[in-house]
Amino acid sequence: LAVCAGFFYFTSLSKNTVEPAFSRSNALAVSSLPVILVYPFNNLASANTDDDLSTALTESMISSLSRYSEISVLSSSASAYAKKKAFDDPLIKKMYNADYVVRGSIQTVSDKSRIQMQLADLKLNKVIWTDKVDFSSTQIFEVQDRIGDKILTHMQINEVAGSEVKSWAAKYGNAERLTLFLNARKEWF
Repeated sequence: LAVCAGFFYFTSLSKNTVEPAFSRSNALAVSSLPVILVYPFNNLASANTDDDLSTALTESMISSLSRYSEISVLSSSASAYAKKKAFDDPLIKKMYNADYVVRGSIQTVSDKSRIQMQLADLKLNKVIWTDKVDFSSTQIFEVQDRIGDKILTHMQINEVAGSEVKSWAAKYGNAERLTLFLNARKEWF
């Protein structure tokens, strides 16, 4: 009996030492909410420009999506780490237990800019939504809010709450009021 117990004890120790440190120390809890990662936006400007606009767009998107209590949005540090390590979609799904990833890019020529973005469903391994917005540099804050609201509304209607949200979206008029209603509705239930 002591030999059997010793065998199982040493076998479990050897399994723990072989397991990668990342999965042990950074294990993510499984959530019933859809998990979304906003991959840092690519700045398609020349290589000598800073990445401040890309960072600002990524942070703004995380903030916009985090307003809705029916999705779990990963932190900007998780996003930055995924970009630093060049994680592809299957690895993002595995490492972060993510269901969706938002990717985008910004391109600037003179005083005109274009943001292109997409939402990919990692379970289906396909892009489920895409859009682009053209703007001038003076409109950046309005555009940040607008693109965040577009993706949030898509998530609310098509991925989380269902088609009945379309009529509520028309009733409440904007994404902020719709989100407040949906969050209050969830709390009430």
